[in-house]
Amino acid sequence: MPIRGRTPRECFDKFKEHIGPMIAQILGAQLHVSFTTAAGGDNCHCDMQLGTPHQDYVQLESRTLGKVYLSLAQDLLAKPCEGAYQPTTLQYWYKVFDVQLGQLDEPLFRWERSPVESGKQHCKHHFQVGKVHGDERRRAIEVHLGAGMLDLNRVHLPTGYVLIEDVLRFLISELGVKPATDKWESVLRESEGRFFREFNSRTSTPTP
Repeated sequence: MPIRGRTPRECFDKFKEHIGPMIAQILGAQLHVSFTTAAGGDNCHCDMQLGTPHQDYVQLESRTLGKVYLSLAQDLLAKPCEGAYQPTTLQYWYKVFDVQLGQLDEPLFRWERSPVESGKQHCKHHFQVGKVHGDERRRAIEVHLGAGMLDLNRVHLPTGYVLIEDVLRFLISELGVKPATDKWESVLRESEGRFFREFNSRTSTPTP
C-alpha cells in the first residue's frame, strides 16, 4: 500500500520520517535531511536535500580514499490520489565529489533523473562520469571507440530508477566509506523493501 497523507505536508513528513533516520543510521546521526516547500507557495512541491541550507553536501571518510563528498537531492510532488496525497519523485540528483565543492566543481560521479531538454534524446534516468585531475586542470576522460574518441563526461549512460540506498551501498562497498553501523546491509535491505511496499511499486524490485 503506497504511503499517503491527508495533506501534501503530511505526505512529505511520512517520507522524511523514513529517509532521514535511514541515512542517519548508515552515515551518522549528525547528518541532516531537509524538506523545503518549493518557492511560490505551491505546497504540493517539495525539495529534499542532504546537508544544511548553506551547504548542500556532506563530507564522508573513506578507509582507502580519505575524504569523499556526497550530495543527495530530490524534487518531490504530492499527487492527489483517492481523496488523499501520495508522494512521487519528479527528479533526483545524486552526486559524489572527489574534492570539497567550490562554485565551479562538478561531481566525479552523478546519477540523475531529469527531464530531457528540447532537442536532446538521452535517457531520463542516467549516470555520468565527471572530469578528473589533469596536469594543470580537470579534464574529461576520453576513450577510443571505433575510429574516434568518446568523451565520457558527455555520455549519458542509461540506468533504471536509482535508489538512495543503492548510492549508499556504492559508497560503502566500492569507495570504502565508513558506515555508522556494522548492520548497514540489513538497514539498506529493510529500507529498500519498505520503498517498494509503500512508496513506488512500479520501479524494478531488488533481487532477493
